[in-house]
Amino acid sequence: MKTKKIHKPLIYAHRGASADAPENTMASFELAAQYEADGIELDVILTKDGEVVVIHDDDVDRTSNGKGTVEQMYYSDIKALDFGSWKGSEFKGEKIPLLTDVCRLVKDKNMLLNIEIKPTVRSSEIEDKVISICKSMDLVDQVVISSFNHYCMRSIKKKFSKLETAILYQSGIMKAGRYARHTVKADGIHPHKYAVVAECVKSAALNGIKIRPWTVDSPAIFQKMAGIKYITGVITNRPDIMRKALNEITNK
Repeated sequence: MKTKKIHKPLIYAHRGASADAPENTMASFELAAQYEADGIELDVILTKDGEVVVIHDDDVDRTSNGKGTVEQMYYSDIKALDFGSWKGSEFKGEKIPLLTDVCRLVKDKNMLLNIEIKPTVRSSEIEDKVISICKSMDLVDQVVISSFNHYCMRSIKKKFSKLETAILYQSGIMKAGRYARHTVKADGIHPHKYAVVAECVKSAALNGIKIRPWTVDSPAIFQKMAGIKYITGVITNRPDIMRKALNEITNK
């Protein structure tokens, strides 16, 4: 009986170890490192005064004790908010980090970094700032930039081709690998886990495209994906559980 080859997909912690710590905070990223995640996935938006902050939502309402739209707020005002208490009293006072704060952690821990750029009318501005940060902190080889805004991904590739890019999508895209490679000029696709079908994998293989599905929190789904060559990584809220699942199949 032929044994299915395990390809050891890299484990990216979705907004950090977000199942156990407040998402997109240093507490969450540091916990991801403790859980032996290979990389961190995070989201970035610009503040009114042009700072690149790490937050998923357009506003601060859900994950802080404040209210307001990120792009209409100054960083000093956002920094004063509590982004931890909603998750638990032990995280009270947790602050929103800048992208540069997380870059220092990634560099110190020798981890990978997936930066998701949120759709915005200030797309060109945040593209330039993210590129500049990656270059100035010497992280180009450790970073992949992703977005649901595929125009943004093509723009980044034109501005600085050395940065790896990937398109995010939730529903199925026919011939996703071909579309990513030839239309967007991207290096990878980040589909929702249920959009990883045979045609998607075949298209990625034919076009030399990497696949990193999100959000894979089931050990059974993770272990199945570990047998697919072009799935080079998974994005998960539970890096600790996915690490355990990978260890189980690699130590057999």
